[in-house]
Amino acid sequence: MPLDEIVKLVPSDYSDAMRSLQYRSILIIANVTELATGKTLSGNSTVRCHAQQYDLKFMDMTPDNYKPGLDFTGYVSRFAV
Repeated sequence: MPLDEIVKLVPSDYSDAMRSLQYRSILIIANVTELATGKTLSGNSTVRCHAQQYDLKFMDMTPDNYKPGLDFTGYVSRFAV
């Protein structure tokens, strides 16, 4: 979700988008449905916003393909923007 859409969901007195999110916790909920099987999995996590932005990149050890119905684990590393 783009930052400007996230900021609209967070009540704030700040006009600066990054400042309004600093040090706040956001609950992320994901529901993913496999087209091949119709199986839906749900997951959630709480993330804490910080002052510095990062880019995430899939690492070389991440599998190159996804197989419907099987578990998939992707590995990412972060880079400061």
